[in-house]
Amino acid sequence: MKSLKNKQNSEIRDSFNKAAPYLNIGYTLIGSIILFGFLGHLADEKTGMAPVFSLAGLFFGLGLGFYNMYRVIKNMEQR
Repeated sequence: MKSLKNKQNSEIRDSFNKAAPYLNIGYTLIGSIILFGFLGHLADEKTGMAPVFSLAGLFFGLGLGFYNMYRVIKNMEQR
């Protein structure tokens, strides 16, 4: 009975270890968009150029998030 539980726990742990990089992609994508969008908003307030830096920050965060997604998927394919 105990060995069956250990085997199930081991299988669950292995599944999470394999899925962890993919689960992280969403958080990284959203986080980079929010972070750079906020920094752009702060730059807009400081300079008075309303949507310019906010949009630039949002697009930069989006590009950075997609680059990270590409990098993670490429690394996982090489394993």
